Amino acid sequence: MGTKELEKNIEEIADSPVLLVGAPRSGTSWLQNMLLSHPACCGGQESHLLASMAYLKRDFERKADFPRPHGLAAYLTRAEFISALRDMWRTTFQGTIEQSPGTKVLLEKTPDHALHLTLADEILPRCKVIHLVRDSRSVIASLIRASRSEWGRNWAPGSIDSAAARWVECVESAEDEGQMLGPDRFMRVHYEELHRNPVATMQRILDFIQLDGDRSLINTMIEGQSIEVTREERTTPVKLRGHLSEENTQEPEGFIGEGKIDGWQDELGRRGSSKAWKLTADLMVRMGYDKTGFAHLPRDSAS
Repeated sequence: MGTKELEKNIEEIADSPVLLVGAPRSGTSWLQNMLLSHPACCGGQESHLLASMAYLKRDFERKADFPRPHGLAAYLTRAEFISALRDMWRTTFQGTIEQSPGTKVLLEKTPDHALHLTLADEILPRCKVIHLVRDSRSVIASLIRASRSEWGRNWAPGSIDSAAARWVECVESAEDEGQMLGPDRFMRVHYEELHRNPVATMQRILDFIQLDGDRSLINTMIEGQSIEVTREERTTPVKLRGHLSEENTQEPEGFIGEGKIDGWQDELGRRGSSKAWKLTADLMVRMGYDKTGFAHLPRDSAS
């Protein structure tokens, strides 16, 4: 492949990413690790790039409407501004793609990008989105636990009310904005379904992102990144580049939970579980849950 052809291929991969989103502590790191173990999939640490771009976009539009307009709109048209954001996206992920020979899919996992899918569509009109949904009570319990740790205290809400609000915000935004992309570009996956029925669920995901995977490869992806293995070793296929290229990528103690689908019952207790349900019930039902958990959990008899 010539230099120009290679550059075009890298650009096409960067412009057609798969965005893995969801409320924080929904299992997105677990799914990311499994997908990155596919030989044709590459990615890295959470970039939060769309969130940063959303700030710039708000600033562009806000200052352009001032009585004395100023800011980036004094230098760029809106089309030029969006093009500049797209160039920044390409520049950010170019090295990751280049260092992954044979890759076909760029996977970008930032849970908070659930809040910015309309912007993603504007900048990257060929992107696909996987929305990983987990029982709100599991997420709430995990967020509260994370808020007590060194690695989570700066971002994780520490109360049932604030954690429930975070879950609702992310899930509602991902669903409302993501559904507008259509079924060819937006896919919902339930954490509980992936936990109970991993082989069939992973096959469905690979079909959606158009990656080949026979039964043997899928089993390897699942077994190599099982919660038991990652909890013990705390390793991840995620690589760091740029300013953080020399940093350790091992996950901090406690980052990887036990992965139970009903652990919230013990962690939140009866009153806490009831409160969490009341705060999220409408959206939980919309996502297919009832008070006992996810309503459709067939076992993967062939796994």
